[in-house]
Amino acid sequence: MKTAIVSTLTALFLLSSISTASPLLSKRQSTPPPPQATPTEPQPTADDLNNAVLKWQADTGLVSNFLNVAVDPNGPPTGQDLLNDASSAFGSETDELNWKAVIDGSDVAFEDTRIAQANEILVTQGTFNMVVQGLQDISVSGDIVRQQDVDNINDVRCNQVLPAIDMYFAAVADFLNSVSDEGTFETQTAVRPFACQSNSK
Repeated sequence: MKTAIVSTLTALFLLSSISTASPLLSKRQSTPPPPQATPTEPQPTADDLNNAVLKWQADTGLVSNFLNVAVDPNGPPTGQDLLNDASSAFGSETDELNWKAVIDGSDVAFEDTRIAQANEILVTQGTFNMVVQGLQDISVSGDIVRQQDVDNINDVRCNQVLPAIDMYFAAVADFLNSVSDEGTFETQTAVRPFACQSNSK
């Protein structure tokens, strides 16, 4: 009889433990740790961040140069030359994502709200992908879509994409100047095509 009572009490104790433990476990699982809590890669150095800005800036220059040349009234590339030039610009545009990723993986992204604001424009609103798709379209269809795609790309780059990239560059410069003793880091800007000058008038 005593054995039966003890067994019953033990079973009730186990059931009570399980019923109180489950909600705690569920609560812990529903609250993910902040991104900073589980770093997966080493933080970029000051040189890494500065290099990312300069490389990203160079890529914007290559894309802008293509957009200038593609509609040059004095003789734009045609046929296979246009396809090749557009393909090269497409490669430069997609390469920009590598330098963006360096900055996104740094403390700058956590400490400066401009990074989140710029990412909202570039990624969430899909403006960066509009440029990628437009360049890819020209690299495949060439002269048929050239003027329309260049106009569309210039519109979204001049008004949204390039200003957002400038926000990245400014955030990095401010961050590096606040933590580095390697001298002053100048704020860089994305390279604009000629069409941006027309849009600003």
